[in-house]
Amino acid sequence: LLNSSYFSFTGKERRQGFTYLKQDNRSLLHPLPGTGWFALDSLDLKDVHAVDIVSNRDSAAGGTYMVEIRLDKPDGLLLGSGKLGAAGIKGSSVNSRVRLKPVEDGNFHTLYFVLTASGGGMNVEAVEFR
Repeated sequence: LLNSSYFSFTGKERRQGFTYLKQDNRSLLHPLPGTGWFALDSLDLKDVHAVDIVSNRDSAAGGTYMVEIRLDKPDGLLLGSGKLGAAGIKGSSVNSRVRLKPVEDGNFHTLYFVLTASGGGMNVEAVEFR
């Protein structure tokens, strides 16, 4: 069975420092102030070179978030990092690409997306592997 490279949220994801909400027929993870993470399990990362993180502004005062993508645990090997911005108008989606170090061991892994907030007003909609 081939899995899609596009992951939208169900509310069943392991997470700390995020709340799950439904808004305008979208399933979202909303980061709480400070640092938090969500995890995506059982991923084959062979030939994955980047991740697009889809976010949106949920208020007029959007913030900036730093993201670290880590292997197998919240403080695991750092595969990539970048900035997520909730640019645009309220409710509009923005893709932020984070380049990843290759993981070519052929095993399934868990990726942890560790976000640190500066400001507020953003939701994470989805993750797409490239």
